[in-house]
Amino acid sequence: IRAFRLNAVDYILKPISIPELRTAALKLQEKVQYKHLLAGSAQSYREISSLVNSKAKHNRLTLRDSNAIEIVDFADVYFIEAQGSYSKVVFCKNKTTKEMVMSVSIADYEELLPVDLFYRIHKSYLINCAQLKKIFRDDNNTVLLSGNHTLPVSRRRFSQLVDFLHSHQFAHE
Repeated sequence: IRAFRLNAVDYILKPISIPELRTAALKLQEKVQYKHLLAGSAQSYREISSLVNSKAKHNRLTLRDSNAIEIVDFADVYFIEAQGSYSKVVFCKNKTTKEMVMSVSIADYEELLPVDLFYRIHKSYLINCAQLKKIFRDDNNTVLLSGNHTLPVSRRRFSQLVDFLHSHQFAHE
């Protein structure tokens, strides 16, 4: 018990058994290799961890799912789509459109992202206005974003969107 409190890798009882000694030596070797691996990746882990855990606003989003961690500049985000208490973030990475479903609500993203760049066009959509290519005013008000993404604009928010674009110099007369 005392040995485990001191973080012993293993223990061997007398009389010494060679297979047990070999197993203990392998455990020690694995632990040493693991520590070297951690030391090598500790710096990058600390950087990613601080971005993920930081509450400060940055110019990038850290998106984490079960398979990967993506760090995405705000400018590369096309839009965010509400999916209940989850959100689908659609973005450009290495000239490829990608999407990740996050367990963060669209309201949280609306609060996190810069208000002079992102605008909520619909209860389900938050867009990056720098990615806006066209606005269609017809029976179904829609916007066209980079990457050929067409999204609906709610009737209630359409005129507010136009005002927002003019006031933030996204639109020209």
